[in-house]
Amino acid sequence: GRGLSGTGPKAGGPNYLYRFSNAGTIGDQSSTNFAFNHDCKPLSPQLSDLVQRAKIAMGKWAYTSIQERVNMVLKVGEVITETSLEALVKDKLSHPLNLPGPTGESNQLSLHGRGVMILIIRDEDPAMPITLQIASALLCGCSLLICAGMHHHQMVIDILSHYKMLGLPKSMLQTVALDDSASLIQNPDIAGVIANSFGANSKALRQEMAKRSGCIIPLIEWPKINADYNYHWLLGFLSERTRTENLVARGGNTQLFNLSE
Repeated sequence: GRGLSGTGPKAGGPNYLYRFSNAGTIGDQSSTNFAFNHDCKPLSPQLSDLVQRAKIAMGKWAYTSIQERVNMVLKVGEVITETSLEALVKDKLSHPLNLPGPTGESNQLSLHGRGVMILIIRDEDPAMPITLQIASALLCGCSLLICAGMHHHQMVIDILSHYKMLGLPKSMLQTVALDDSASLIQNPDIAGVIANSFGANSKALRQEMAKRSGCIIPLIEWPKINADYNYHWLLGFLSERTRTENLVARGGNTQLFNLSE
């Protein structure tokens, strides 16, 4: 349903916007908590073009095997430090899962990259998670538009240069001015937002996301303090797809056709 269906609490429902319009304050309202505030300007043709390039790059990256993705991100940084975790990532992402079904029907569940995502990195955010955030998106098949403050800009450029030398498709990782993040969120092709919102009030960011028309997109909050990197961190970057194939309709069991004759 692309986030459009459902009216219950799990899908957002009638109370979805209430918490954003509530007059009450949430937590400490110090100046750093408003770092997500940016004026939402009309989306320029240049920004729209970046999103379209990212979508095209994702299509190319989708043909890269999980093993090749793992090898590439490990060359940039120690992302997966445990052999068991690496094996789990390969097992979950490499092959579809065959599900039980009735006679004459085949059902498969597969995981795919959610789409083009925005990574917001403020000047006051820690540098440590940046490599993990970028690697997680690439492992899952997502392209990133990275909105970084000046304090982390050079680090991001260095990471992107490293990936480029390793053969990452052009436009899988692109940098955008931090001030343009609010405008990018409104683009209907954006599939999610990653933000280092730990210890900060992300209300302004959530309000900006709630203004979107169309599907509801997730906010992946980072970093996970005092927690080891694990497979569950990747779930926000993934979407599930099911494939049902009617074997009877393509002649898999012709005897069933003869029952009505």
